[in-house]
Amino acid sequence: MKRTVIILVLLTSFASFAQAQFSQFHVGGAFPTSKFGDGDAGSDRLPGSDKGFAKTGFTVGFKYYGPLQVENLSWVFALQGFYNGLNSDVKDYIEESNFEDITLSKYLNFPATVGANYAFPVTETVKIYGEAGIGANFSMPTKTSRKNHSTYADDEYKITPMFAFAYGLEAGLFINGKYSLGVRYNNLGSYKYKYEYHAEGYEVDKRKYSRALPITIVSLCVGVLISPTKEKKQ
Repeated sequence: MKRTVIILVLLTSFASFAQAQFSQFHVGGAFPTSKFGDGDAGSDRLPGSDKGFAKTGFTVGFKYYGPLQVENLSWVFALQGFYNGLNSDVKDYIEESNFEDITLSKYLNFPATVGANYAFPVTETVKIYGEAGIGANFSMPTKTSRKNHSTYADDEYKITPMFAFAYGLEAGLFINGKYSLGVRYNNLGSYKYKYEYHAEGYEVDKRKYSRALPITIVSLCVGVLISPTKEKKQ
Protein backbone atom coordinates (compact mmCIF):
# COMPACT_ATOMS: atom_id res chain seq x y z
CA MET A 1 0.00 0.00 0.00
CA LYS A 2 2.86 2.42 0.85
CA ARG A 3 4.31 1.86 -2.62
CA THR A 4 1.06 2.80 -4.38
CA VAL A 5 0.69 5.91 -2.21
CA ILE A 6 4.22 7.00 -3.18
CA ILE A 7 3.45 6.43 -6.87
CA LEU A 8 0.26 8.49 -6.59
CA VAL A 9 2.12 11.36 -4.90
CA LEU A 10 4.86 11.34 -7.55
CA LEU A 11 2.34 11.37 -10.37
CA THR A 12 0.45 14.26 -8.84
CA SER A 13 3.68 16.22 -8.32
CA PHE A 14 4.72 15.55 -11.91
CA ALA A 15 1.46 16.95 -13.24
CA SER A 16 1.63 20.02 -11.02
CA PHE A 17 5.03 21.14 -12.30
CA ALA A 18 4.80 20.12 -15.94
CA GLN A 19 3.70 22.67 -18.51
CA ALA A 20 0.84 21.22 -20.52
CA GLN A 21 0.49 21.61 -24.25
CA PHE A 22 -3.25 21.40 -23.73
CA SER A 23 -5.69 20.02 -21.20
CA GLN A 24 -9.02 18.23 -21.27
CA PHE A 25 -12.15 18.09 -19.15
CA HIS A 26 -14.43 15.14 -19.86
CA VAL A 27 -17.64 13.49 -18.67
CA GLY A 28 -19.31 10.26 -19.64
CA GLY A 29 -20.86 6.94 -18.80
CA ALA A 30 -19.12 4.27 -16.70
CA PHE A 31 -20.13 0.71 -17.63
CA PRO A 32 -19.01 -2.06 -15.23
CA THR A 33 -17.61 -5.19 -16.88
CA SER A 34 -16.82 -8.77 -15.89
CA LYS A 35 -17.18 -9.61 -12.17
CA PHE A 36 -17.59 -5.99 -11.14
CA GLY A 37 -20.99 -5.88 -12.83
CA ASP A 38 -21.88 -9.51 -12.08
CA GLY A 39 -23.48 -11.24 -9.11
CA ASP A 40 -26.42 -13.34 -7.95
CA ALA A 41 -28.13 -11.67 -5.00
CA GLY A 42 -29.45 -15.03 -3.83
CA SER A 43 -26.09 -16.84 -3.64
CA ASP A 44 -23.17 -14.35 -3.79
CA ARG A 45 -22.29 -12.44 -0.64
CA LEU A 46 -22.50 -8.67 -0.60
CA PRO A 47 -20.22 -7.45 0.77
CA GLY A 48 -17.58 -10.16 0.88
CA SER A 49 -17.30 -11.90 -2.51
CA ASP A 50 -15.59 -11.32 -5.85
CA LYS A 51 -18.83 -10.05 -7.41
CA GLY A 52 -19.60 -6.33 -7.39
CA PHE A 53 -23.28 -6.06 -8.41
CA ALA A 54 -22.39 -2.66 -9.91
CA LYS A 55 -24.68 -0.83 -12.31
CA THR A 56 -23.95 1.77 -14.98
CA GLY A 57 -22.70 5.02 -13.51
CA PHE A 58 -20.80 8.09 -14.62
CA THR A 59 -17.29 9.49 -14.73
CA VAL A 60 -15.67 12.91 -14.75
CA GLY A 61 -12.03 13.61 -15.40
CA PHE A 62 -9.20 15.99 -16.21
CA LYS A 63 -6.05 15.45 -18.27
CA TYR A 64 -2.80 17.25 -18.99
CA TYR A 65 -1.07 16.65 -22.32
CA GLY A 66 2.53 17.66 -23.02
CA PRO A 67 4.59 17.32 -26.22
CA LEU A 68 7.39 14.79 -26.68
CA GLN A 69 10.12 14.89 -29.32
CA VAL A 70 8.36 12.33 -31.52
CA GLU A 71 5.80 13.93 -33.84
CA ASN A 72 2.16 13.43 -32.75
CA LEU A 73 3.29 11.82 -29.46
CA SER A 74 2.50 13.38 -26.07
CA TRP A 75 2.78 12.41 -22.43
CA VAL A 76 -0.52 12.51 -20.58
CA PHE A 77 -1.46 12.71 -16.92
CA ALA A 78 -5.06 11.83 -16.01
CA LEU A 79 -7.16 12.26 -12.88
CA GLN A 80 -10.60 10.66 -12.96
CA GLY A 81 -13.54 9.91 -10.72
CA PHE A 82 -16.02 7.03 -11.15
CA TYR A 83 -19.41 6.56 -9.51
CA ASN A 84 -21.35 3.27 -9.70
CA GLY A 85 -24.33 2.23 -7.61
CA LEU A 86 -25.74 -1.26 -7.04
CA ASN A 87 -27.92 -2.88 -9.69
CA SER A 88 -31.67 -3.39 -9.42
CA ASP A 89 -31.41 -7.12 -8.61
CA VAL A 90 -29.45 -6.64 -5.40
CA LYS A 91 -31.50 -3.55 -4.57
CA ASP A 92 -34.73 -5.56 -4.76
CA TYR A 93 -33.18 -8.39 -2.71
CA ILE A 94 -32.09 -6.07 0.10
CA GLU A 95 -35.40 -4.22 0.14
CA GLU A 96 -37.20 -7.55 0.69
CA SER A 97 -35.71 -7.60 4.20
CA ASN A 98 -38.56 -5.23 5.21
CA PHE A 99 -36.40 -2.54 6.75
CA GLU A 100 -38.10 0.81 6.28
CA ASP A 101 -34.92 2.88 5.84
CA ILE A 102 -32.19 1.40 3.60
CA THR A 103 -29.02 3.08 2.33
CA LEU A 104 -27.25 1.11 -0.39
CA SER A 105 -23.50 1.13 -0.96
CA LYS A 106 -21.98 3.06 -3.87
CA TYR A 107 -18.59 2.49 -5.49
CA LEU A 108 -16.36 5.56 -5.66
CA ASN A 109 -13.04 5.19 -7.51
CA PHE A 110 -10.38 7.83 -8.13
CA PRO A 111 -7.52 6.69 -10.42
CA ALA A 112 -4.46 8.78 -11.27
CA THR A 113 -2.39 7.59 -14.24
CA VAL A 114 0.49 8.78 -16.39
CA GLY A 115 1.21 7.53 -19.89
CA ALA A 116 1.41 8.38 -23.57
CA ASN A 117 -0.96 9.54 -26.30
CA TYR A 118 -0.40 9.23 -30.04
CA ALA A 119 -2.74 11.34 -32.19
CA PHE A 120 -2.63 10.81 -35.95
CA PRO A 121 -4.29 13.43 -38.20
CA VAL A 122 -6.79 11.91 -40.68
CA THR A 123 -8.24 15.23 -41.92
CA GLU A 124 -7.50 18.89 -41.30
CA THR A 125 -9.88 18.91 -38.33
CA VAL A 126 -9.88 15.32 -37.02
CA LYS A 127 -7.18 13.27 -35.31
CA ILE A 128 -7.56 9.64 -34.28
CA TYR A 129 -5.66 8.74 -31.14
CA GLY A 130 -4.56 5.87 -28.97
CA GLU A 131 -3.63 6.26 -25.32
CA ALA A 132 -2.29 4.15 -22.47
CA GLY A 133 -1.53 4.97 -18.85
CA ILE A 134 -0.54 3.33 -15.56
CA GLY A 135 -0.84 4.52 -11.98
CA ALA A 136 -2.87 3.98 -8.82
CA ASN A 137 -6.54 3.93 -7.86
CA PHE A 138 -8.15 4.95 -4.58
CA SER A 139 -11.26 2.84 -4.10
CA MET A 140 -13.82 4.02 -1.54
CA PRO A 141 -17.11 2.08 -1.35
CA THR A 142 -19.69 3.78 0.84
CA LYS A 143 -21.57 2.09 3.66
CA THR A 144 -24.74 0.00 3.53
CA SER A 145 -27.22 0.54 6.35
CA ARG A 146 -30.66 -0.84 7.29
CA LYS A 147 -32.93 0.74 9.88
CA ASN A 148 -36.43 0.58 11.34
CA HIS A 149 -37.50 -3.07 11.28
CA SER A 150 -40.24 -4.40 13.51
CA THR A 151 -38.11 -7.39 14.64
CA TYR A 152 -34.44 -6.97 13.70
CA ALA A 153 -31.90 -4.49 15.04
CA ASP A 154 -30.54 -1.66 12.91
CA ASP A 155 -27.28 -2.64 11.19
CA GLU A 156 -24.67 -1.36 8.75
CA TYR A 157 -21.53 -2.39 6.85
CA LYS A 158 -18.57 0.02 6.70
CA ILE A 159 -15.85 -0.76 4.14
CA THR A 160 -12.26 0.46 4.53
CA PRO A 161 -10.93 2.34 1.45
CA MET A 162 -7.90 0.90 -0.35
CA PHE A 163 -5.25 1.75 -2.95
CA ALA A 164 -4.27 -0.55 -5.84
CA PHE A 165 -2.37 -0.54 -9.13
CA ALA A 166 -4.44 0.70 -12.08
CA TYR A 167 -4.11 1.09 -15.83
CA GLY A 168 -6.16 2.36 -18.75
CA LEU A 169 -6.28 1.85 -22.52
CA GLU A 170 -8.13 4.36 -24.68
CA ALA A 171 -8.95 5.16 -28.31
CA GLY A 172 -10.84 8.08 -29.73
CA LEU A 173 -10.97 11.29 -31.73
CA PHE A 174 -9.77 14.86 -31.30
CA ILE A 175 -12.12 17.11 -33.27
CA ASN A 176 -11.18 20.56 -34.50
CA GLY A 177 -8.71 20.95 -31.64
CA LYS A 178 -11.65 21.69 -29.34
CA TYR A 179 -13.46 18.45 -28.54
CA SER A 180 -12.73 14.80 -27.85
CA LEU A 181 -14.66 11.55 -28.02
CA GLY A 182 -13.07 8.50 -26.40
CA VAL A 183 -13.67 4.93 -25.27
CA ARG A 184 -11.46 3.74 -22.40
CA TYR A 185 -10.94 0.41 -20.68
CA ASN A 186 -10.17 1.08 -17.01
CA ASN A 187 -8.66 -1.69 -14.90
CA LEU A 188 -8.76 -0.19 -11.42
CA GLY A 189 -7.26 -3.09 -9.48
CA SER A 190 -8.51 -5.96 -7.30
CA TYR A 191 -9.49 -5.51 -3.66
CA LYS A 192 -9.84 -7.74 -0.61
CA TYR A 193 -11.61 -5.02 1.32
CA LYS A 194 -11.74 -5.03 5.08
CA TYR A 195 -15.12 -4.08 6.53
CA GLU A 196 -16.95 -3.78 9.81
CA TYR A 197 -20.42 -5.06 10.57
CA HIS A 198 -22.28 -2.96 13.14
CA ALA A 199 -25.54 -4.20 14.65
CA GLU A 200 -27.38 -2.31 17.37
CA GLY A 201 -26.80 -3.95 20.73
CA TYR A 202 -23.90 -6.15 19.53
CA GLU A 203 -20.11 -5.82 19.40
CA VAL A 204 -18.53 -4.68 16.15
CA ASP A 205 -17.66 -7.64 13.90
CA LYS A 206 -14.54 -7.04 11.77
CA ARG A 207 -14.37 -9.02 8.55
CA LYS A 208 -12.52 -9.29 5.23
CA TYR A 209 -13.58 -10.22 1.70
CA SER A 210 -13.05 -13.93 1.08
CA ARG A 211 -12.03 -13.19 -2.52
CA ALA A 212 -10.59 -10.15 -4.25
CA LEU A 213 -13.11 -8.01 -6.13
CA PRO A 214 -11.73 -6.82 -9.51
CA ILE A 215 -12.97 -3.40 -10.60
CA THR A 216 -13.08 -2.99 -14.38
CA ILE A 217 -15.02 -0.28 -16.19
CA VAL A 218 -15.47 0.76 -19.81
CA SER A 219 -16.08 4.50 -20.08
CA LEU A 220 -17.48 6.44 -23.03
CA CYS A 221 -16.65 10.13 -22.71
CA VAL A 222 -16.96 13.47 -24.46
CA GLY A 223 -14.50 16.19 -23.60
CA VAL A 224 -13.51 19.79 -24.13
CA LEU A 225 -9.91 20.60 -25.07
CA ILE A 226 -8.30 23.74 -23.68
CA SER A 227 -5.07 25.18 -25.06
CA PRO A 228 -2.88 27.44 -22.90
CA THR A 229 -3.16 31.16 -23.52
CA LYS A 230 -0.08 32.46 -25.28
CA GLU A 231 1.42 35.72 -24.05
CA LYS A 232 1.64 38.47 -26.63
CA LYS A 233 5.15 39.54 -27.63
CA GLN A 234 6.14 43.09 -26.62
